[in-house]
Amino acid sequence: MVHGSLHIGTWSFRSYMLLYMKRLNLNNMKMKNQTRLSLVRAILLVAFSLTVIPAVGQPTGPSGEGEPRKLINNGSFEQIDSLLLHGYFSCPSSGGQIQIADGWAPAYGTVDYYNTCSNNTYPNYGVPQNLLGIQSPRTGDAYGSLISYVDFWPNTREYLWRKLESPLVADQRYYMEYYVSLSDSSNFAVSTLGAFFSTFDTRYLSAQDFLTLEPQVEDTSEGHPFWDKDEWMKVSGTFTASGGEQYVTIGKFRHDFEDLDIERVSIYNPDRWDGAMYLIDDVSLTPVSEVGIDEEVKVETIIYPNPSLGESITLKYSTHQGNALVWEITDMFGKVVHSQPLKGREGKTTLNQKLPDGNYVSTIIVDGTWSSSTKFVVSSSFKSLH
Repeated sequence: MVHGSLHIGTWSFRSYMLLYMKRLNLNNMKMKNQTRLSLVRAILLVAFSLTVIPAVGQPTGPSGEGEPRKLINNGSFEQIDSLLLHGYFSCPSSGGQIQIADGWAPAYGTVDYYNTCSNNTYPNYGVPQNLLGIQSPRTGDAYGSLISYVDFWPNTREYLWRKLESPLVADQRYYMEYYVSLSDSSNFAVSTLGAFFSTFDTRYLSAQDFLTLEPQVEDTSEGHPFWDKDEWMKVSGTFTASGGEQYVTIGKFRHDFEDLDIERVSIYNPDRWDGAMYLIDDVSLTPVSEVGIDEEVKVETIIYPNPSLGESITLKYSTHQGNALVWEITDMFGKVVHSQPLKGREGKTTLNQKLPDGNYVSTIIVDGTWSSSTKFVVSSSFKSLH
C-alpha cells in the first residue's frame, strides 16, 4: 500500500473529528454498542466524503465473478446479489454495503464493501484506491472490511456473516481460511482473529454475546499482531464439526484485555484512525480430506487471559489424533510447575493455581511426544488496556 493516497487535509479533518469525540468523553455516555458503531462509521463517512466528489452517472456493473467455493460460495466477494445486479446499487457507493456481495451480510455493525466497479463513480469505495488507502484484492476485483478494535471504545467490533452452502457433517474435520490486510488508515493491529460456525443465525445477537462465543477457528498470528499493510495475511485453522452448523461468523471474539498483542503499529499520527480495520478476501471452507492437509502431530491451543493476574489460566485445545494428552506448564528456567492429563482430543480446562509473576510456556504432549507450545505471562500488577 501507499500512504498519503488521499488528500492530507481530509485525513486531518477526520482526525480532528475523532479527537473531538474523545474530548467529549463519549465512552461515558449511555450508548448501546450498535449506536456507537454507527456513530464511528458516520463520522468516518463525513470526513472521507470530502475526499472525492462522486462522478455523475450510473455505476458500471461488476467486472467479474469469483470461483465458487465448496462450502462458502462467493468467498472473494465478486458476485453481486442478483436482486441488485442491474440496478443503481449494484456497486458500493457508501459504507455498510457488504450485502451487495451475494450471500454476505453483517452479523453485527456495518461491514463495508469495495469493488473496482465503483472506481469511476464512487472512488471512496473503489479498488485498489479507496477511503482506507491503497490495496489490490488478493484475487479478483473486490473485498470487504470490518472493524476489530477501537482504542477509545472498548470491545467495539464488527462481524461478517453468511450461510453455508450445506450444513456441516458431525465428526468431519474442516479447514477454514481467509485473508486479511490491515488498512493504511489504521494505527493499531490485533493478534487474534477467527471464525465461529453455528446452527443458529448470529445476526440477532447483542454486542456482548459475540464475546461469549467460542470460535472453532482462532488464529493468533504466531504470537504477533496481524500488522501487514502491504501483503495479505492468512487466518486459518482446522476443526471437527459437531454437526448441523450452517452459518459462519468472522471477526475478533476476544475481549480487548485478553489480547496481549493489541499494538500500535506506528508512531501516533493524527491523520490515521485510532483503531484496527481489516480488509478481507478469499474466504473458504473445505473438508480436510479434500485439501490434503498434513495434520500430523498438530494441536491448536489458546491460553487466556494472556497476560494473566496469576489467579487462573484457561487452556483451549483441539487435535485430530492421539489417545493420551498431557498439559504441562514450565517456568522460564524449564522447571515443570504444573502437569495434568486432558480429557479427549478437544476441550477446555482452567487451572485455578496461583502462579508467581514471570514468563511461562504451556506445552501439550500427545502420546508422550511434544506437540505444541504457547508462551504466556503472569503479572499480578497487570491492568486492562482500558
